[in-house]
Amino acid sequence: MTDKKNKRALVTGATGGIGEQMARLLAARDYDLVLVARNEEKLGKISSAIKRDYRIRCDYFVCDLSKETEIERLLSTHPETDVLINNAGFARYGSFHRSHWETERDMIMVNIYALFRLCHHYLPGMMKGNYGRILNVASTAGLHAAPFFSTYAGTKAFVIQFSKSVALELQGYNVTMSTLLPGPTATNFWNVAQMASKVEKRVKSFDSPREVAEFGITLIEKNKIAGIPGWKNKAKEIIKHYMPETVWFYAIRRHMLHPSLDDEHK
Repeated sequence: MTDKKNKRALVTGATGGIGEQMARLLAARDYDLVLVARNEEKLGKISSAIKRDYRIRCDYFVCDLSKETEIERLLSTHPETDVLINNAGFARYGSFHRSHWETERDMIMVNIYALFRLCHHYLPGMMKGNYGRILNVASTAGLHAAPFFSTYAGTKAFVIQFSKSVALELQGYNVTMSTLLPGPTATNFWNVAQMASKVEKRVKSFDSPREVAEFGITLIEKNKIAGIPGWKNKAKEIIKHYMPETVWFYAIRRHMLHPSLDDEHK
């Protein structure tokens, strides 16, 4: 990214999975860190471990990114950063019409609003300083229809198109925005999404958080606009691209169905 040491990176969703691994990779590159998540106990443990392992400054900030007031508190406490990793996000499996409004709203706040707000806040400072790197973590789920994952797929579709569009605006500057589109990854995501029982037989074949994080950091270092990690995920997207939409609709609905859903969907 840069030969200069002690630049600062802010990482959201840093208490596990892809976010924690990205934090460690940045620490290994001599970036000071600000880790952001809701769980203070986990943040404290990870921050201490990173400081011990990499000898860099690693602060943390407890923040519920579904709350606008807490997002603004984060920005006022840490008004500048050189690298922004928007990794925080979550999903919830189920029928949209039976979902809880509060859950859907929080998903939009975390997956879209928080990411959007942080980009809008930090970009001007990066432009003024003539250096900045932003990585927005989307998902291959944002590329196609995903029944029973509707809100999540919609939020990630926004992240993909928003991030690519801003990236094109930034060409010619020493400030970049990249988009990481992971496929299925072996993280706590599935438990939060209430899909652990659906994927338990396949989770061993999912990508590791470390592999995905390394690919994401490579996107930043090579100033790439977007990328999908793993040859299996890339191959799936090529197949989907040439698949008739009606065939995809039939296949994805069957794939996403699970006994935990209501009888009306079976």
